[in-house]
Amino acid sequence: MLVVKKVGYWAYQSFKATAGLNPTRSAEVTSSMEFFQSQGIQDLIIDLRYNGGGSVAVAEQISNYLIQSSNSGKLMYTNKLNATKSSQNNSKNFSKIGTLALSRVIFITSRGSASASELVINNLDPYMEVVLIGDNTFGKPVGSFPLSQFNRLLKDNNVEVVPITFATANSEGKAEYFDGFPANFNVGDSPQFEWGDPQDLRLAAALQFVQNGNVSGRMMDTYFKPKWEMIDAFKGLQQEFPSY
Repeated sequence: MLVVKKVGYWAYQSFKATAGLNPTRSAEVTSSMEFFQSQGIQDLIIDLRYNGGGSVAVAEQISNYLIQSSNSGKLMYTNKLNATKSSQNNSKNFSKIGTLALSRVIFITSRGSASASELVINNLDPYMEVVLIGDNTFGKPVGSFPLSQFNRLLKDNNVEVVPITFATANSEGKAEYFDGFPANFNVGDSPQFEWGDPQDLRLAAALQFVQNGNVSGRMMDTYFKPKWEMIDAFKGLQQEFPSY
């Protein structure tokens, strides 16, 4: 018997906060999630294949929309500093936003999926089924904050220093994913198709998984490991903000 499900698809390319909003958040995320709520979706496919990251606050916002109400208030992640600064570790708990009630989220990923993209995946993994389709993610479980807020000399001279200062661990302590998160189903990319086109191999595989709980061998035969990808061309801040 064929069971028809209402599936949402969201192509999200950068964790960018909307200027002027306080607390920091994205108006795009709000409108997208409210649309999915209004449509009563039962499954959600989030396409992060070219998303190198961005605002941690927006990653938190997305995580709070996706988490189940029953897990609101539980630990989302912890920023872990080194042993000499462990007293300054800080944690963030989930605070459910909206009415989405998902038991799983399917992510389309690639080596271009990094940082905040991986943070959302890692946040949710202990609490729901998380399925990755496409390729392994980049592997950036660390972050930074500007030091001028702690140093008057830097601030007075309008100089900013932003070194890597912490690792991000989920509620199970997972923080060592420098090799990226492995895809559950390796499927080839097909960038010649527009976002949302069911002919796109990775989206077609995600839809197949929603319907059947698996991805066919024929679909996975399309995968090949490229020698070079767009992310390799970016250095420094450009790896996290390709438009920088």
